[in-house]
Amino acid sequence: MYSLNLSGRIAYDDMKYTDSYSESTYGQTETRINTSHIFSIREWISISYALGINWNILKSNQYTNFTSSNGAAMHRLGGITSGGISINRKAISAELALEYSGAADFSSQGPEGKYRHCLSPSASISIWAAEGLSLSAFGRRAYRIPTFNELYYIGFGNTGLMPENAWLGDFGAEWHIRPAAFWKLGLKADIFCNWLKDKITAAPSPDDPNIWLPYNIGKIRTAGTDICFSARYSIRELTAEGSVRYSFQDSQIRTPGSTDFGNAAPYTSRHTFIISGKAIYRGWGLEGTWHMREGRTDSNGALPGWNTLDFILYKKFDIKDICSIILSLDAKNVTDFRYEISRGYPMPGRALFGSFAISF
Repeated sequence: MYSLNLSGRIAYDDMKYTDSYSESTYGQTETRINTSHIFSIREWISISYALGINWNILKSNQYTNFTSSNGAAMHRLGGITSGGISINRKAISAELALEYSGAADFSSQGPEGKYRHCLSPSASISIWAAEGLSLSAFGRRAYRIPTFNELYYIGFGNTGLMPENAWLGDFGAEWHIRPAAFWKLGLKADIFCNWLKDKITAAPSPDDPNIWLPYNIGKIRTAGTDICFSARYSIRELTAEGSVRYSFQDSQIRTPGSTDFGNAAPYTSRHTFIISGKAIYRGWGLEGTWHMREGRTDSNGALPGWNTLDFILYKKFDIKDICSIILSLDAKNVTDFRYEISRGYPMPGRALFGSFAISF
């Protein structure tokens, strides 16, 4: 009748930058703990509660308007708590939830701190309309407090950032079929409309184009559709799956009185096309993904489209019941396509990465 999930994280980063003018030091510590509780009241109804708390400290020898002297530190104490109810009755499932999030920022030396918080409701429903066919809809508020680094990372933060505040709505249909024992096909389509206030994005600084600073865009309305076809084949030790996805979104600036009213939101792709595939056999895995994005603009006009092809090859070794080791090679942009996410800032061409991971 009761399930408990508990996780924690501790991280510390110590960085130094030295040039001919000075030496800069940055020390950042983050501690996080998350817990969730699920109570199964009946077979068809459950209640859940979750709580997450994090503590973040950034200490530097650099003078800013947040740290009035060398060695001062910026602190953030933040948290999210939420509760919800889930109902599953035959062909209908529904969920209602309420989330409260907040963050208090203050300096060991300097001005008084800030506290941001919000109460966010959400609701969703799913109906099994026929064999293999389901219809779903949801509506929710999404409130995002600017991250610690977006606000306070020295030289790259913007303390004037406002939290993102959005209302999201979606209606979708999903269909699955098994034409043969080893095959599974799926088709999913969604229509969505989102209203977002104070969207956080980033752009080159007017004083130094090598430094990007975050800023807010007033109001944005985004509407569009997302369609995805997927296929999966599984037999003995071989599993192969792939998908084709297309997204269309019309994202417009709707800030009253703005000179950009009605213009497209900067750097937002109007058309997105993704083809991906994966195959796994006896611990070997191969994944490939092709991305295409078109219809982007910025303040200077239309931006050229771009596409990339990536591959990942990996091998997983299971050492009894003790641990698993994964070795992988990741090839990025194998066609060496030259493109820019932002005008005047070319992205890397062909690249190869290797990685090693162990899990217990």
